[in-house]
Amino acid sequence: SERGKVHAGTGLWLNIASGATVSPPGFVAVDLTPREPTGVGANAVHSLPFNDNAADAIYCAHFLEHLFRDEALGVLADLRSILAPGGTLRVVVPDMRLLFRAYAANDTALFASRAKQMLERGLVLGGPISGSLQARDHLRTALIYAGAGEGLFRPGTGYDDHKLGFDADVLRRLIEEAGFVDVRETTYGES
Repeated sequence: SERGKVHAGTGLWLNIASGATVSPPGFVAVDLTPREPTGVGANAVHSLPFNDNAADAIYCAHFLEHLFRDEALGVLADLRSILAPGGTLRVVVPDMRLLFRAYAANDTALFASRAKQMLERGLVLGGPISGSLQARDHLRTALIYAGAGEGLFRPGTGYDDHKLGFDADVLRRLIEEAGFVDVRETTYGES
């Protein structure tokens, strides 16, 4: 049934699970509690209020890693039905390959940068610990991003754990399993 679905015209661009970030220009924020007045309130894991082929572009950043595999696959399948033929899906997730290479190379700069980003967003690793400890605990940080071990904790709001870890191959296979074709890895700003 189409009842209760948002009927969108040509040119709809969606930012799925937009969170606290501001959507890119031209995108409609979709989140449980969208922070933008023009946003759409929806739980992407359960159902999105858009008709088939409604969107020309979908942006989904730093969301899938917070889901279990079957949930992520369900969300991607839903996005596939919402995306119009010839449309573009852009998915951004933490790159486990990058993090584990950095760990093996003892790349302190990358991990210090990650720790700083987490502190700026009010996140701490496994509970309230100091930024200097976060910056030094590289293996723990990499495992948390991969969905293993103690998770990210946002004080006062509950757990915000990563449940999945991705590299380009794992993400590509999941996206293809959801029915997408012509899946390719791009760098920031490429698509």
